[in-house]
Amino acid sequence: MQSINLIKVELQELLVRLSKRTFLLLLLISLGSKLFGQVRHFFVDSVSERYSINHYTLSTKELYGVDFDVELFNVIYGEELTGMQQKDNLILFSVLPDFKTRTNWTKIDPDSLKKEAIVDFYHFRRMYDDITLRNFTALQGDRTKFFNKYKLIVKKGEHFYVSNNCLLQFYSIHDRHDVFNNIFGTINTQQTPHRIVDFEKIFRQTYKGLEFPLYTLREPLKFSWFSRLRDRREYLSDILTNGEGTRLYKFWTYTDWHEHRVYYEIERGIDRFIYLPEKGIVGGSFDFYFYFHRKELGLTVKDFIDNIRAEKVMLDESIGTIKGTL
Repeated sequence: MQSINLIKVELQELLVRLSKRTFLLLLLISLGSKLFGQVRHFFVDSVSERYSINHYTLSTKELYGVDFDVELFNVIYGEELTGMQQKDNLILFSVLPDFKTRTNWTKIDPDSLKKEAIVDFYHFRRMYDDITLRNFTALQGDRTKFFNKYKLIVKKGEHFYVSNNCLLQFYSIHDRHDVFNNIFGTINTQQTPHRIVDFEKIFRQTYKGLEFPLYTLREPLKFSWFSRLRDRREYLSDILTNGEGTRLYKFWTYTDWHEHRVYYEIERGIDRFIYLPEKGIVGGSFDFYFYFHRKELGLTVKDFIDNIRAEKVMLDESIGTIKGTL
């Protein structure tokens, strides 16, 4: 009898401990879900010792047929690596137009934001390490880009403004021989160039009967065979120069369309882009966003595929006219 009572006491203590742990676990899950669902804000500092920032504006009129602007904020910071020269890391904030208000920004009172809704630059440095796989165990799933999870706040005159739509993504600048691996999120200007149309020919010879991943916007859910963790990467397409003889580099992103059409295909991000060394990304395309609004734009699926095949991009007008050197 005494042993039975002892077992009962031990069971009761175990249940109490489990209940406490369950409560703490549920509390953490609850807090985590609230934090995850909360939009967080970053105040852009145009003069900072921790990073440099370069701002570019792209007109959407020629590429997407609507008179909007896309604004690029390149946050660049250096990093010393053992046995190597300093390497630049690039955090790109892309401010996209709101189709309802037809604006990019809304006036905001910074004092109205709670403390936990504001993040500093070091928050993004930690994210950079996770997203670019330096701390790969911290990365869950295949998400590398964030749409409206983070928003920019800028000061214009005496007032502050928050971005209506903001895409956040990260790049590691590794200029080295392409015998080395170029994982997703790498900008390498020393790659051997491959244009989309040339890559498509190689793909069709290798994977007969399969749809080319860049064109799977026609039936996104049908082509789930694409390995987003294994095969995604940025390919150098062309080396360009402007009127001043400055070299620029055109890249395109090798990934598929796999989301249901009621969702943005966020992981495509700025799927084609022009990179200017030491300045950041100065031009690009945002098919994931404008394809979602294609009916409002009067564009067809074919229009987007034609733009992909031709590698069309928007470009900041300050860069001037560019031409290929290949």
